[in-house]
Amino acid sequence: MKTPAFLLLALSFFWAACGSNDKPAEEQPPAVTETRPVADSVLTPNFYKRLEGTIADQQVVVHLQCANGTISGLYYYLNHGIWLMLSGSLNTAEPNKVSLTESSLSDGEKVAVMECSYEQGAFKGSWRSADGSKSYLVDLKEAYPQGSYTFTALSFSDSLSVVNGPEAPVARISNTFVIPLKDDTDGKWLSQKIRKALNMDSSLYALDLPAAVKKMNGKYLKAYRDEMKQMSQEDAASAMMNYEEIQHVSVCYNDNGFVILNSDIYAYTGGAHGNGGSNFYCLDVQNKKELKLEDVLNADSARLQPIVEAAFRKQQGLGPADSLNTILFENYLATTENFYFTNKGIGFYYFPYEVAAYAVGPIQVFVPFTALKPLLKQGFAQRMKL
Repeated sequence: MKTPAFLLLALSFFWAACGSNDKPAEEQPPAVTETRPVADSVLTPNFYKRLEGTIADQQVVVHLQCANGTISGLYYYLNHGIWLMLSGSLNTAEPNKVSLTESSLSDGEKVAVMECSYEQGAFKGSWRSADGSKSYLVDLKEAYPQGSYTFTALSFSDSLSVVNGPEAPVARISNTFVIPLKDDTDGKWLSQKIRKALNMDSSLYALDLPAAVKKMNGKYLKAYRDEMKQMSQEDAASAMMNYEEIQHVSVCYNDNGFVILNSDIYAYTGGAHGNGGSNFYCLDVQNKKELKLEDVLNADSARLQPIVEAAFRKQQGLGPADSLNTILFENYLATTENFYFTNKGIGFYYFPYEVAAYAVGPIQVFVPFTALKPLLKQGFAQRMKL
């Protein structure tokens, strides 16, 4: 089973028709920022960096994560808040230079490249469109406003083959995740939530995160071995026994005392294809609470549903009277509790098969705060400075 490349980077960040890749026209004022001293003078194989600065003279926030030299992340312009995906890898020959690919929101194709040099917490370089027709300056600096948190990133992979032979099936497991750098009350609480995002058995919670993940991966391979032992030699040698599990837990919001974790997972355990998707964990670190939709919006599903559906129709270029059955199972888009937020709105995420066929992929609907303003909880709106 060959895993699609986009799943290896961010398994289900498939933001179909979320917005344009054109550079924003309206400049935003700089964020109020506390810049902490940056200890590293070179890029290391494992890091998380929260960056602020400009691309094309427009204010952006970037979340960049590197584990074992593989870089993934996202950025958004402050004037629209819609995520743009980044991927790349460290260059061992020139460790302080990075080339990051910006992926299309609709089909995962490369739409731009950022080439930057790194020095003492700053990335400087250029953004260039895939066809080379546009080029803009990139100027980013590692920055942590009050109410943001520091992390690093790790990745552990393992594999097991039980049957002998050159084409013997193999079970593979990989977990990439962040770890809080501070072991204070906030850091301990975040560590427990990262364990939850990793779907970790509670029996492993007493171990530190790296040891717990290694043990979790070992349990996965042991279960595979046990399953193979109960099968006939012919069945055990089948290509359908090329099991795979890839999980990627990353930070996608880190401001105002909130941290949002995106837990992407892809798994193949036999059959026609694997399955994957994203679970979002909206964490109020300040109050040690995992947010539900009711903590953000003062609305039930009946009131929220037409707003989300209207945003989906707009993204798809459909009018109010156009049928949704060309995309969805039903001529109706139900609400979901799987959500995230940015500085400009709330995203609602639907797994493959949840509201549409597998071939459609995951569906994400971004609803600007301007459409939700009457429904926002006052405390949340104040924290977000809306």
